[in-house]
Amino acid sequence: MDETDTETDSLTGCRYHPTFLSSTESLRSRASSLNYEFESGNQTCKSTKKVSKATFSIRRSSPPRQADYYWGQHYADVMRAEPMPPFLLDVRSDIMKLLNVPDFSPITVEPPAISYGKVGDSVPSLNSCIVNLYNGDDSVVTPHHDGQAGSTPGAQKAVVAGTSIYSLTACDEGAERKIQLYAPQPGSTKPGKVVYEKELANGSLFELPAAANGAYKHGIPKAPKGVVGARYAFIFRTVVEVEMSVLEERKREGDRKLAEKAGKRGGEGESGGGKRPRKGKKRGPTSLRQDKQMNVD
Repeated sequence: MDETDTETDSLTGCRYHPTFLSSTESLRSRASSLNYEFESGNQTCKSTKKVSKATFSIRRSSPPRQADYYWGQHYADVMRAEPMPPFLLDVRSDIMKLLNVPDFSPITVEPPAISYGKVGDSVPSLNSCIVNLYNGDDSVVTPHHDGQAGSTPGAQKAVVAGTSIYSLTACDEGAERKIQLYAPQPGSTKPGKVVYEKELANGSLFELPAAANGAYKHGIPKAPKGVVGARYAFIFRTVVEVEMSVLEERKREGDRKLAEKAGKRGGEGESGGGKRPRKGKKRGPTSLRQDKQMNVD
């Protein structure tokens, strides 16, 4: 990477490194073999549409699969992280070395009670990587903030407050996409006008500082019709991992309450007394309970 090529936006503070990688052929090949659990139609993150996901952590404890963070949805659908494979560890190391990211990041704001860690602790920097796979012009990420644990109003996410987010693009020719940042609208949750826009080239690295993440929503809009080919976004973040035992206990309690409600509705219908069950979509133990306060990608 040639640091002289770095572009810094004066308004948002976002930094764009157009030539972070000279070649992405090997990266794309390895990314194509990853296990994308969250396919279109089965998304646990409501800000992504027709974007497949895989998520990884540097955590090596047992069990190897840990929750990455909590969205406020039903506990059966909490995203969990696989151990980060060697090629992603290499990318993480390159980002940290070339951009002077410290080895550890302090927790300065109290994270959710369901998380590991407390104020005064430190966690490994860029300890989480989400790989987003875009495969068509209608793969989008709607405007959102990545919630910073304890500091973003209403957020119960575990992105460590004050840390930047780094997104590396590896894509086929012609599959490049734009990132946009949107001005806030007082009194409204809808995004305002676009204040920053950048087409993310193959091999480029985009840095979203914590201040920009808090002040502006960001998203990946639809591409022009006819865009084909795969685009991979490797999104490295510093997170506080979620305590799985707490989530599992909450899941059991949630399933019990849902089962009780279903039993009461069934009993009323069979006896002929009481109110008849309302028509509509059934809600089973794995239905999503959307977090109305905040989205994350």
